[in-house]
Amino acid sequence: MRIAFVSARVPYPLNTGGRIRTFHLLRAAAAVHDVTLVTAVESVSEAAHLRALRDALPALHVEAVRVLPRHARGALVSRAAMAPFDPLPFAWASFRDPRFVRNVWRVLARTPVDLVHCDHVQVAHALPSAGPPRVVNAHNVENVVVRRLADNERRPWRRALLGWEARKTEGSERATYATVDHCLAVSATDAAKIEALVPGLRVTVVPNGVDVKAFGVPDTAPDRNLVVFVGSMDWSPNVEGVMWFARQVVPAIRRMRPTTSFLVVGRRPARRLIRALRQADVRCTGTVDDVRPFIERAAVVVVPLLSGSGTRLKILEAWAMGKAVVSTRVGAEGLPAEHAVNALVIDGAFAFAHAVTQLLDDEQTAVRLGANGRKTVEESFSWERVAESLLAAYTDTVNGRRL
Repeated sequence: MRIAFVSARVPYPLNTGGRIRTFHLLRAAAAVHDVTLVTAVESVSEAAHLRALRDALPALHVEAVRVLPRHARGALVSRAAMAPFDPLPFAWASFRDPRFVRNVWRVLARTPVDLVHCDHVQVAHALPSAGPPRVVNAHNVENVVVRRLADNERRPWRRALLGWEARKTEGSERATYATVDHCLAVSATDAAKIEALVPGLRVTVVPNGVDVKAFGVPDTAPDRNLVVFVGSMDWSPNVEGVMWFARQVVPAIRRMRPTTSFLVVGRRPARRLIRALRQADVRCTGTVDDVRPFIERAAVVVVPLLSGSGTRLKILEAWAMGKAVVSTRVGAEGLPAEHAVNALVIDGAFAFAHAVTQLLDDEQTAVRLGANGRKTVEESFSWERVAESLLAAYTDTVNGRRL
């Protein structure tokens, strides 16, 4: 099968959940089919990342163009000024660079393909209105992410702005999914929400996964006083969750267990976030090359998310390394996290703090939860198993269009 795999940016290096998912789906597709990656780069460093990706996947064909940085101040101001009149949500508009869109159209016009894989629903507006069967990989249900942020926002003006953006995003998702042949959701929870947007749309669960060999159970003993959070610190739900944890949960833990230390491992934290965490005596690493040494040292891994969608690769990675996980219900959403079986799933600042303290003091329970978590990923969430679901969905999409 000949596949055009459309990704707005290079899925490399593997330092965000989105890139990790995209890379492993791309690798699975390229191992079996003739795949052309249609993408863009914003900088010299991203061009180097593209070269590294080509080295990692030598069978992959690549069609890439250079585009303007979407996070540049001028680009952000321009999008903000146009937002009230723009049919696309604010986040989606950042992937509308005409050079990227022209590249997508050019590749599809000159290259015979059997299937188009569009990575992220935000990018589907770059596809021509007609053409081969198309699959959209839904990393999240985007309107749910924005709506939950709005619900948790205390400032009235920002709550209103986020609510407006959530409604706009829901409309855009509904219109976009109505134009595609198949949607890949990361969980049954997300699948149900997408099906409700567009009744009759074919939606298949292709879950997130983890490299169960690379993320192995460590031989060394953890630091029984160390609690770790792992996640990209330029994603709003992670920032919101970490700030809630630092302000509401950490003080409660310290009252019960003063020797506990806390570490946030994540890329691109804003300076004001670093300052706020420092004030709460929470350390922040910033960007790291490999999260595994930090997870290895942790006695407990926390996922204190209050908003978001999709499923958390940070839980799968912690499980794979045999770590005890404490998560909110939103943080564990979409995963088979069973309270007191393979994680502690609990809401509320004091209850969350008590759960963390319990696992720090009760090594036997922490080890049991971690072992059950490892079993969970081995049975259901290796990337090899995920690849089987992806390739079956591709076949179903092409065969369905032929019916």
